[in-house]
Amino acid sequence: MYIKKIIDSEKSEYEKINNSFGYIFNSYAWSEIYPDKILRLGIYKSDGKLIGGFCIYIDRIFSFKHIKNPPFCPYVGPFYINEYTNHSKSLSFKKKIAAVIAEYLSSYKFSIITISFHPDFIDMQPFYWDKYKVIANYTYKISLLNNLDHIYSRFSTNRKNDISKASKNQFLVKKSTDYNLASRIIGEQYKKKKIRVNSDIIYRLGSSYLSSANTIFLISEKDKKMYSYCICIFDDKIAYYLFGGKQKNSKTNHGDGPMLLWESIKICKEMGIKE
Repeated sequence: MYIKKIIDSEKSEYEKINNSFGYIFNSYAWSEIYPDKILRLGIYKSDGKLIGGFCIYIDRIFSFKHIKNPPFCPYVGPFYINEYTNHSKSLSFKKKIAAVIAEYLSSYKFSIITISFHPDFIDMQPFYWDKYKVIANYTYKISLLNNLDHIYSRFSTNRKNDISKASKNQFLVKKSTDYNLASRIIGEQYKKKKIRVNSDIIYRLGSSYLSSANTIFLISEKDKKMYSYCICIFDDKIAYYLFGGKQKNSKTNHGDGPMLLWESIKICKEMGIKE
């Protein structure tokens, strides 16, 4: 097994495998918002057959080369075809993938590397062996196979109170398809937090990727004034809450942020998304 850069003639096969076994963040449609710094990598069997892949983002901090997750991506992958049904053989196969990824990254000339893997890719022993520092990260996953009453019952009391407060204060939830507005408020949020993000990437996100076919963009309004927003992207299996926040002129907690998340969950369940 080995890893190498995906070439143009392999794009179709890469996309086919990713559509079946991968994630939004490894698709060509998503990764093309980073035309200059993205590196699409394939995982190959020893006979040269492509069986999976992942993406990394190559940035620079002054003269230091930094390998990391692409901006806005919770993880780099990997995705792959696992032909083994035997549990032990399947685990060994996953460990081998981790080993070739660690070996490839170690062979790459870099100053800093900080990447995250998919929550289901958890055997990090090969990275320990290669002297990487491994840190556990956590994320929330909500199964949308449960009914809405069950999902809501698992919210904290504070979140339920926020949603009730927003409803009593007569906040409206509106769907928007103004993705240029989405780009602008995302850029404002990162600027406010003093997080360095390439403005061209944010522009391409709104102008080239976000669409009604893959995006839920909700805003809260009261008296024709926008207060908060929530942006989720989705495929046929999973929805991801990527962006959310208040407008810079809204400093009070009105509960409308949690209300937008709850409405997003209901929309996703209605569409048949699983989590």
